[in-house]
Amino acid sequence: MLKKSILGIIIFMFSIILLLFLSFSMTWFDGHQNGVIVMNEKVSIPFAVAEDKKELLLYFGYVGCDTICMPALGEIARLYEDLPNKKEYQVYFINLLKEGGGANDFAQFFHKDFIGIDLLDAKGLQETLHVYHSDSLQGDGALSHTGFLYRLQRSKNLFILKSIYVQRPFDIDIILTDRQNNP
Repeated sequence: MLKKSILGIIIFMFSIILLLFLSFSMTWFDGHQNGVIVMNEKVSIPFAVAEDKKELLLYFGYVGCDTICMPALGEIARLYEDLPNKKEYQVYFINLLKEGGGANDFAQFFHKDFIGIDLLDAKGLQETLHVYHSDSLQGDGALSHTGFLYRLQRSKNLFILKSIYVQRPFDIDIILTDRQNNP
């Protein structure tokens, strides 16, 4: 009985320490003051975007990711097909792999209109949008990363962060409502 109580206390203390570590480390890694993501913040896009594109949908992942990225990009492709005025939107897949390569082919596998960009060509976006990624603990070349979809809206020659979608599956109705209610 005493051993079970001690084990319970040890597990409880370990859980508290782990939670404190995770909350500190996420704030420390994201690079933003107080770990806050600021909506309606200007975002510098380090690559050319066609003038007719009023909305950007950005998804960060890596080429070959079959557990998170492939299902997410499949959802985004279905969502994109159902968008009214889809010509106003541009979907970008940003490859988080250090060595890069193959991003555009990977993105276009899901939809011919998607554009794939390597992280080196998207400098600063990861930090600005607080995208987290790290090497997998399994040492298999995979990455652990956030699987969020970011919606940015054009304002003259700038883009403004309007929404971050974290809940899956991604929902077109929510995106369209956000666009209508948060222009």
